[in-house]
Amino acid sequence: TEIPAYGIAQSGYEFYEPIRDYGKISLSRPGKDVVVPFKPFSPIKRAEEMGIKKGKYISDSKMMKIPVTIHGKQSDFIFDTGAQRTLASRKFAKEANLKIFDDTLSINNTSSCLRAYIDSIQVGDIVCRNLFVYIPISDIVTDSLGVDAVLGLDFMNAVGESRILLDRKEIMFPATFTSMPAWGSNMRYNDENIFFKASKDGKPLDFLLDTGAVGAELSTNCYNKFKAEIDANSVRDTTSSTTIGSTLTQEKLLLSAFTMTTSGKDVTVSPIYVNLDSPSINAKNDGVMGMDLVSRFNSVTINFRDMFVIFE
Repeated sequence: TEIPAYGIAQSGYEFYEPIRDYGKISLSRPGKDVVVPFKPFSPIKRAEEMGIKKGKYISDSKMMKIPVTIHGKQSDFIFDTGAQRTLASRKFAKEANLKIFDDTLSINNTSSCLRAYIDSIQVGDIVCRNLFVYIPISDIVTDSLGVDAVLGLDFMNAVGESRILLDRKEIMFPATFTSMPAWGSNMRYNDENIFFKASKDGKPLDFLLDTGAVGAELSTNCYNKFKAEIDANSVRDTTSSTTIGSTLTQEKLLLSAFTMTTSGKDVTVSPIYVNLDSPSINAKNDGVMGMDLVSRFNSVTINFRDMFVIFE
């Protein structure tokens, strides 16, 4: 399958018309827990090979790759709660013989993607049908990570609950969902990202949960809440990060430690970057918590039915 020529699709009609005859996403799953192994891996070496500048702090936390089967071929996908949709490289889309549409979509108002249709993918014993995969025009994200594809929130929302069992290096998709915790719902999902609630010194915090990010980062919004404390315990640094379609180099503050309360317990992320020029969605919230937070726990449960996250 060749990657077609493309033009920007701007209206709702242009967005939905090409896919109106396809069914909605659906699942087939056994009446038991489905458990798949994950492989921890660090993208740092690959980023350095591509000339992506890392700052003074290089996280030793690792992302997670899980086996996904498409058309009988198994590939490693990043398990990424920070990805709005499942993503694939152009090379992978062609090799997997996916149906690629000739429209171009804007992602985060800055980057262009094609989209492709997958009749079914299999994760463990779960079969997910009618999934649309997004293909960035630039392969910088998949290239910088050294992987072919990213499993995103479209799949996770359809499954309903995911438990990341870090001590066992497994991800479980339970047949019976976890009961609502005592503190109630502490997560929100806006069809693009998931956020969880936390607090510090009595002030509410709202963080993007992103297992597709190695580190963690506080936004300008959070900096303004705790300016004196952050200024007294940080140094300036310059670092780069990859987004869909580009590499962004910024000056940030490197904070020695940040302690907050979430899921009924105190947790410290140390060290952590503070972005004084937070782009897009980060500016509206208090930052991004990636694997530097997640890896501090034995288990993280993400429940889309009752909208909660449990860190244990």
